[in-house]
Amino acid sequence: MLRRLASFSRVIMFDKPGTGLSDRLADFPTLEQRIDDVRAVMDAVGSERAAFFGVSEGGPMSILFAATHPQRTSALILYGTYARRMWARDHPWGRTEAEMDAILERIDRAWGRDALLENRTRASRTTTTRDGLSRGTSGSRPVLRLR
Repeated sequence: MLRRLASFSRVIMFDKPGTGLSDRLADFPTLEQRIDDVRAVMDAVGSERAAFFGVSEGGPMSILFAATHPQRTSALILYGTYARRMWARDHPWGRTEAEMDAILERIDRAWGRDALLENRTRASRTTTTRDGLSRGTSGSRPVLRLR
């Protein structure tokens, strides 16, 4: 999918600080801090407007960026994302504090080990295979496409 996008547009992948290959952060950045990072990347590469593809956790960040900086947003595409992650009376399918604590504990125990990468690679391979067999699917990798 990225090669296809790159054949007719400029593609920039945004690796949020504290995720991917970057070092772990002491504090989790707010969405406002994250959109400041996106704006800084856009400024650094000379991109005035962007079409955002928000995947998973990147969805809320992309939504906030589009709402805060509409003049810099040409399109907003959301895939496998959410409006709210945590449980509330009006959002009963969200995760409870205990569920989130257990997830974060597993991540903390496995941080820096192959376990996270191995699980992610296995899941990605499965998703990529399924997407490859489904007509019209957009793929499974998060992308920030800037022009």
